[in-house]
Parts: sequence; C-alpha cells; structure tokens
Amino acid sequence: ASTKVFLGAAAAVLQGEMVTVPVNLAASGSENAAGFTLNYDPSQLSYAGVTVGVNAATATLLKTQKPIPRFGVA
Repeated sequence: ASTKVFLGAAAAVLQGEMVTVPVNLAASGSENAAGFTLNYDPSQLSYAGVTVGVNAATATLLKTQKPIPRFGVA
C-alpha cells in the first residue's frame, strides 16, 4: 500500500477569520519520512502556523515557508 497525503474538509469562514486546513496522511505503517508542498491563493489565505495532530504526537515537523504561495513540510 502506498502513503497518501490529502486535504480534509475545512469549515467556511468569513474574510479575516482563522480557518484550519487539515492535511491528513494515510500511512501504510512502514514510513520513516514524508513530505509535501501545499500551494494556496495568497489573496484568499495567509499562513499562520502548522502543528502535528494527536496521532503524530511523536513526529518531528520540519517546515519551510517557501516563497508565497507555497508551504512545504517534510
């Protein structure tokens, strides 16, 4: 089975409000690393931060904010 990264559902919010965009990893169980780049429209979203979820509490998160509008995680 392969590892997949996908976006979860984000709630609708009004302009200027904070929104969480969930990024989920469907893992096969043998991963020792994963990475992705998230592209977004900077007129619609701005980067505020990134955290790991409860199922990845022991994960090491290496983040790089590339030139907008991209955000990379490895």
